[in-house]
Amino acid sequence: MVDRVWLCNVYRNGDASRGYRPVGAVAQTRDLQQNHINRAFVELCNKLNRHEPVADADFPAELYAAPPFRAHKRPKRHLFVGGGPFVVSSEAADVLRAHNLGATRLLPVTLLFPNGATRVEGDWFYLVVRDQKAALRANVSTGLHKFSNVDVFMPLDKDQLKADNVVVSPNALDGPDIWFDPAIYLAVFLSEKLKRALTVAKVAKHWDLVACKVEAV
Repeated sequence: MVDRVWLCNVYRNGDASRGYRPVGAVAQTRDLQQNHINRAFVELCNKLNRHEPVADADFPAELYAAPPFRAHKRPKRHLFVGGGPFVVSSEAADVLRAHNLGATRLLPVTLLFPNGATRVEGDWFYLVVRDQKAALRANVSTGLHKFSNVDVFMPLDKDQLKADNVVVSPNALDGPDIWFDPAIYLAVFLSEKLKRALTVAKVAKHWDLVACKVEAV
């Protein structure tokens, strides 16, 4: 039995963020609530963070690189945070499709330069993770801190989280190859099988993967 799973810590890596907005939205944070497209995008992101169901039609078909963030000038990543949702390259999407995604889905999205017309090279997809496994062993995990007054945790920053700092129970080994744990905010998990396939495809480094220990109670 494989006794390891992997936590994707992209949300805790500032270099993985890209300043994208839906076409028609404003770029400045102070103006977000003044524009209905911005409001809809913020609500979409909030639902994703809470792992609530989101319809395909609620995802913007196009995202543009908001000028203050210069997202279009940053080096290509095969997984990044596109203004809120996960976005993956076609290379990463091909690897994902070859595995057990369960209810997780990939939705096409067009990335544009700040002019809102010129396409960013390549094919891109939202990654919408929908399966959950309640496997965290918080009492023996040292790589997390409490997010709020409830029993929800957040991983430490990318440079602080180390191998085996997060411990999960064996039920994490069953089912889909990608999932979230309801007790951890802003993180997803991958199976050993999926991690190895991403490594072979030379796209794993952009997932900021950290090995987690599987240990029975």
